Amino acid sequence: MQIDLSELTAANDTRKECTVPIDAAVFSFQKEEYPVEEGFVVLRMHHTSDRQVEIEADVRIVLGMVCSRCAAPLSEPFDLTVSCLLDLNKKAGEKPKDTEEENEEDDAFVNCVMNDRFLDVDTLAFETLSENMPFAVYCKEDCKGLCPVCGKNLNEGDCGCSATADEPKDPRMARIADLFKNVKEV
Repeated sequence: MQIDLSELTAANDTRKECTVPIDAAVFSFQKEEYPVEEGFVVLRMHHTSDRQVEIEADVRIVLGMVCSRCAAPLSEPFDLTVSCLLDLNKKAGEKPKDTEEENEEDDAFVNCVMNDRFLDVDTLAFETLSENMPFAVYCKEDCKGLCPVCGKNLNEGDCGCSATADEPKDPRMARIADLFKNVKEV
């Protein structure tokens, strides 16, 4: 969804607060796609002066993901807060005139403004989420994962096979297993 900033920037010291739904159905991150199950952004905007807008946003997104240990589907909530100063005079990709005064974090959100007038809320939310994505998510803290021999989800119960089986089920690993059989521990 896009928010028109022109009425906000018509006069100095103008404030606006609104709750905006996230329209995108999918979040793409590092060649993976995650369905957006729920999402909204609470925006607090303040036009300070000369087309500069301070933005505080509370981002709530629930993504459909899979557990990194057992591959079970799960809904992962993200509650994030972002603050930035948007300079609507600056174009996307434009270099700052005085690098000492510029904040690099705010520069990332220049891409959220389109046609010097519209704030793309989905882009703002996804830029914030991209900076805070975890490396792995788990269905529960003590997830047992999958059996390395048969692949059964160990959270559902014991599989009955020995996890320390001497014979690997993957034939590509047979040569490596043979190497370790011949090595005696010192």
